[in-house]
Amino acid sequence: MRRHRPITDFEPVFAQLLALTSAALLDNYITLAIVSRILVTSETRQRAGLFEVIGSLSTKDKIYLGYTFGLYRESMFHDLTIVNNVRNMLVHSRCIGDFADVKIIDLCHSLLAPGCLFTEQPTDPLRKTARNRFMFSAMALIVGLQDLCRQD
Repeated sequence: MRRHRPITDFEPVFAQLLALTSAALLDNYITLAIVSRILVTSETRQRAGLFEVIGSLSTKDKIYLGYTFGLYRESMFHDLTIVNNVRNMLVHSRCIGDFADVKIIDLCHSLLAPGCLFTEQPTDPLRKTARNRFMFSAMALIVGLQDLCRQD
């Protein structure tokens, strides 16, 4: 009889996939928000090749560029930076495998989005785990960046 691995064995893979997917979406929307602020028409944007130029920047650079352009407030800049740092730690570190790592937990507990939108009682599900705080913050950031892209 074949034995299945417990679901907890897949936590590091899930953490990496969550971080990669969230970061890819955030990177895409930051790029779109920046490009939408630089040039007025989509035709001009295409001719200028800004998607390629800005797309070649690192996510960290795009986060700073968007903040420099005034696309978002310091709190959003903070959370974008934290989400990007967590992503890098989960994906590139050989030592850190999932959201149970102390460094990841500390970073996730410094995210501001959960505290801005909910009263953080000790029983709130968002407060309980680093993964929940990360997921909620990433989704809130994605929605916020989507709104910036729609303000053309």
